[in-house]
Amino acid sequence: MKPRHRVYTGGAIAAIDRLIEIAHRDTEQGGPVARFLLAWWDAGKCGGFDLADLQAVDADVLEDMATVFHLAAQRASSPDALGYRTELERLRRLQGQAASHPAGSFTVFTS
Repeated sequence: MKPRHRVYTGGAIAAIDRLIEIAHRDTEQGGPVARFLLAWWDAGKCGGFDLADLQAVDADVLEDMATVFHLAAQRASSPDALGYRTELERLRRLQGQAASHPAGSFTVFTS
């Protein structure tokens, strides 16, 4: 078995940044990306990620998600360790607001 090496390239950080930006948008891709990031951060509290949601994202977004998936398999690569806690806390609050709105601007974030 090959040893695992931490890979925190500028490309990986840029992928996370792009995903966070998409997750905050009221678009078809925003909800799945938000759920993916929150599941990476804390699936126990934020919920898991349904792999069927991958069908709702474009190829470039899917590639960024694959980059994060690769990071998630590495030790010390949690969003907190990478400095994304604040952004994901804000995203979790938006997710919570979405659940309390029956319809409207946050419907993309409901599960």
